[in-house]
Amino acid sequence: MAKTLGLEDLAEERAVSVVGVFSGPWDTGWPARDGAVLGFEDVFRAFSTSADAGELELLTADIGIFRDYTHIRKFLAECDAVYANCGPWAALLYLVREREQLDVRIIREVRTVGWVGYIWQEEVARHLERPGDQRVFPSRYARDLWDAAAPAVSCSRVYYPIVRRTSGHPRVVARSSGTVGFFSVLSQDKGFDYLPGVIAIMRDGGHHIDRLVLAGARADPALYDRVVTELSGMGVEVDFRGGLPNGEVRSLMAECHCIFFLSVSSIESLGRVIIEASEQSVPVVTTDFGAARDLVCTDFRIPVEYLSTASGSSDSAFPVARLDLQHWQPPAHLSADACYLPSVGDYLADAQKAPDVLFPPPAELQTRHRPLAFSIQCPVDGLQLANSLLEELAVLGAAPLHELLDLGGTLKQFLLSRDYNPRVSFRPASSTQVGVEETCVVSEVKAARPAVLAC
Repeated sequence: MAKTLGLEDLAEERAVSVVGVFSGPWDTGWPARDGAVLGFEDVFRAFSTSADAGELELLTADIGIFRDYTHIRKFLAECDAVYANCGPWAALLYLVREREQLDVRIIREVRTVGWVGYIWQEEVARHLERPGDQRVFPSRYARDLWDAAAPAVSCSRVYYPIVRRTSGHPRVVARSSGTVGFFSVLSQDKGFDYLPGVIAIMRDGGHHIDRLVLAGARADPALYDRVVTELSGMGVEVDFRGGLPNGEVRSLMAECHCIFFLSVSSIESLGRVIIEASEQSVPVVTTDFGAARDLVCTDFRIPVEYLSTASGSSDSAFPVARLDLQHWQPPAHLSADACYLPSVGDYLADAQKAPDVLFPPPAELQTRHRPLAFSIQCPVDGLQLANSLLEELAVLGAAPLHELLDLGGTLKQFLLSRDYNPRVSFRPASSTQVGVEETCVVSEVKAARPAVLAC
């Protein structure tokens, strides 16, 4: 039987015999890979690199094991620790571990703040987690909001091994090229509608901008037409590229004077665009929101006003703040050093060290003042729903076009079809530290650990 490491062991132990992670296929057939696919792939690469170096023994499984209970149980039973990634995958691993009473630690990710699969994951896991498990976040912002809204028994830390370093040195371009970029979904919650106003203020501040490169999905065609028409009227050439492979996106980033990342989204947790832009030595103009507060220097952050009430269903994204352009003065000079040092450098230094995430960090970040309070309401019992899913695994039996995306979509539809679509709410926090009791998860699920159905 595999050894279960308690928290008292983890400070001294520096190796785990067998670690389990999910493997590909990563080629979804789409030109661009979204953050979830990149996250799965990068976790796999990070642990594979450590296994090649002899730091751990790796056991891999494809996502398709979730269509067969026996395969899930076998995978868990052969590991000392499993990096469960996130969402429905992690929730089901917790449930099978409990049913079978297996000795295995589970490390789960919470990659975003208010998305249906992550909320279900946390509702299931909070009843079944054990000392030695870990809950992993991409940023202090995401960690602090979740720790207040849904406190966990397991260790909670900030770690996200999704950073891919570029080979060689970034190509140096003339920063007076006049080209700027927006590399995100072209939607309201991502701040796309603020682009004309931001560009106008930067031009007034002496920055030469005459061309805008857009790479991302047009989530709202009417919004896209309105923004592009306004920019054209300002004499800004708009170069729309749509969804592009990530390598091409980074090449485009390297040609830009600066990059805009204006998200105020309910599901924002990191802002991978910021990390990618820093790798190309290109400054980013962003919002004073979310993880950007930790990654980008003040002069490059646009002030925001948090909406007094912002709520919606967790299968959608919506703005939780508005940009306060009237009180923003753009930086006089744009440079990567001025934008990122030292914050992004610290983040990059911690990236892709897979063995480190198996153990609690030597010094945990302290909770800071949170400008937002986050809460969840759901009348449907997520744990009961998870048990019913294991009794009905046939719903996952249809052969998907792609294991990672289509099976995940099937699991999401299973939740929504049974009315599991929690409502998430955000409100400005008070001037003092928000306590757990002020942002607790509101649910009809009892806090006591329930009995788990036998398989």
